[in-house]
Amino acid sequence: NLNELEECHSSEYVAFEWLKKYGFNGHQVRQIIAAETGSIISSSAGFDVLVDRGRLLVEPSLKPMKPMLIPEPGTYRVDEHTKMAVRKCGAYVSTEPQTATVDAAKALFPLTVRRVAAGDKMKPYGMRGHKLLSDLMTDLKMTAFEKRRQLVVADANGDILWAAGLRVGQQAAVTKSTDEVVEMRIFAIK
Repeated sequence: NLNELEECHSSEYVAFEWLKKYGFNGHQVRQIIAAETGSIISSSAGFDVLVDRGRLLVEPSLKPMKPMLIPEPGTYRVDEHTKMAVRKCGAYVSTEPQTATVDAAKALFPLTVRRVAAGDKMKPYGMRGHKLLSDLMTDLKMTAFEKRRQLVVADANGDILWAAGLRVGQQAAVTKSTDEVVEMRIFAIK
């Protein structure tokens, strides 16, 4: 908490003692303390600090991720921490945040799983018009770390079917006339 840190007699020293184990040096600590909300500063040891709404958050630097194609139902490893199970089944609407169901007739394979990109937009279920995913994530008060990790699933046309864990797209939403769904479930690898 930056307010508590500022109350310390030597806030820069306290911050340095905390951040040095993540590879940050004195110059970087001064940058971090002076940084504005949303700033991310990286150490040479592979950690990032985010200044977020009056607090400092630390996490390992994000490794690049290549978009992954899902040619057919099955279980796929998205990255070293995450898997996605995709299957077709009878019509139902998922209420679990880590599972999405979309109309199988409208979800064109191959699907692509990737991180959200600048300018990505979708038509969230229940909303009129399109919405930038960056705006959606801001409305949900996600941190910059959460935003940069956010996964999306797009169909063969490039339409975003699901912002994983957040919203399903309107264009492939399950309706009364849906006979079969594509169920997508994202889960952590243990």
